[in-house]
Amino acid sequence: MKTILLVDDDLFVTTLYKTKLSGEGYQVETANSGAEALSKLEHLRPDTIILDLNMPEMNGVEVLKQIRNIPELKDVPVIIFSNGHVQSLLDEVCPLGVQKFFTKSLCPPNRLLAEIQNTLEAAPIGQSGSKPTPLETAAASTAPDAPVRAVAIGAHPEVQRKVLAGLYRSVQPEMKAALADKSESRREVLGRALKHLFNDLYDHPEHITETSIQTLMQGLGNLHQADPAPTNPVLDSEAALKSILQSFEE
Repeated sequence: MKTILLVDDDLFVTTLYKTKLSGEGYQVETANSGAEALSKLEHLRPDTIILDLNMPEMNGVEVLKQIRNIPELKDVPVIIFSNGHVQSLLDEVCPLGVQKFFTKSLCPPNRLLAEIQNTLEAAPIGQSGSKPTPLETAAASTAPDAPVRAVAIGAHPEVQRKVLAGLYRSVQPEMKAALADKSESRREVLGRALKHLFNDLYDHPEHITETSIQTLMQGLGNLHQADPAPTNPVLDSEAALKSILQSFEE
């Protein structure tokens, strides 16, 4: 039986997901603080860890740093499951080896369960301290049905297409809402540019590069933050998408 450690300071969250995951045949251990998690990990060797970032006293970054210093746990898959993401925390946690990010409010239990199943069926994520690929560091609002790690530069085109399709399906509701604005808002324009890039990469896998994937993921990361203020440019290329992404940094 596969073991999952669920770390979250919200007792409601740990109770809800323990019930859900136990019902699917997993052994689930919970911890409601970073200190409790580390105490349990002195004797527990889970197959995957679900980790909240925003916890009092010891946040998820600090917890994960200590986890990666445990030789037996340096490669255990970790899924970040958190709300109110602070960009500085995301930047810190990425190099520590993270399988996926999910926002609690945007991720129903079945979606998290599907990712856990994918994670447990996949190979270990690699050496501690290795930086995830751009698709792995997708914004928390994305949750591909297929393991996004499969989109590797130089991978077989059909494998890349499958993962891109899974990623698109996972963000389709948000994309559809953005495209429905029909107001030339930054959100609608960004959604249109993202759809164009998805189509281009799917039709031409040879265009998949580190740069194009990073651009795609940055766009997805900003899609749910885009405001409805009108804008003028019509974006239909990767270069144009980069242009609007720059506006988020201004």
